[in-house]
Amino acid sequence: MMTNNAFLEQASLLITEIRLYWLVALLYGVCFCTAVAYFITRKNILGESLNLFLAGTAVIHIPLILFRTYLVQRFPLQSIYEALSLFALLTTVTYLYISRKWRNIYLIGLMVSAIAFTACLYALLNRSPVAEPIMPTHNSIWFEIHVIAGLLAYAAFAVSFSIESLCVMIKFAPERYRSIFGFTGEVPCGWSYRLSLYGFPFLTLSLITGGLWAYDLWGVYWSWDPKQTWALITWMVFAVYLHAKSSEKWKGLTASLLNISGFVSMMVTFVGVDVLINFLLTIKTCHWSH
Repeated sequence: MMTNNAFLEQASLLITEIRLYWLVALLYGVCFCTAVAYFITRKNILGESLNLFLAGTAVIHIPLILFRTYLVQRFPLQSIYEALSLFALLTTVTYLYISRKWRNIYLIGLMVSAIAFTACLYALLNRSPVAEPIMPTHNSIWFEIHVIAGLLAYAAFAVSFSIESLCVMIKFAPERYRSIFGFTGEVPCGWSYRLSLYGFPFLTLSLITGGLWAYDLWGVYWSWDPKQTWALITWMVFAVYLHAKSSEKWKGLTASLLNISGFVSMMVTFVGVDVLINFLLTIKTCHWSH
């Protein structure tokens, strides 16, 4: 039973953590605005500032993860509120790590900062920050491996999508649209495939450990749960994408659209399924209340 003093201390820590989360979200917003300014002006000083701002935000984001770990007394993986924070950080770090191999290429940071900013905002505005004790169903090593592997895959796929979507605009959009938006060949399109190739084994590991976790809980490896089903769909889309990139016939626009579809399917798995389930539960509750 929590005493009044312990409850007040916990509430105070939670308020501090939410404020820190908002600070990180707003810093990602600053990064996004800087990226938009670079997109409009194409001044390298703004592109360099974007990468510096993203690196600084990541440095501030790490203490947020550590603070949340202290607050909940476990690694913060249990809720979507927590997972989105880690996803935003991993996506940013993935981009910063591979961007060291490029020179004067900053457009990808526009997409990455938008993804990180949106992930943090969605968590803060639509998810409960309450620090719940670890759920018995989540007290499993398979659950932890499942989530960590999934987030590593999602971060790689998010940056891959950022590259691929820009490559589609550069390679396949009509010339008038490319000239309007100022797109040139300044995106290293080959990295989209490399990142997907890196993320795919982690997604496979996430599926396998998810099945092992399900077996520990329910005695079956697969139950066609909506999240399981969409995770399998995501795995299949990226498997087809990787195959398409090795095919002369498919490796153009078809492969690019598969990559983008894989990202959409990934986001449905990550947050879309929960949104749909909550929406249906709300409708059902309203129906029964009447």
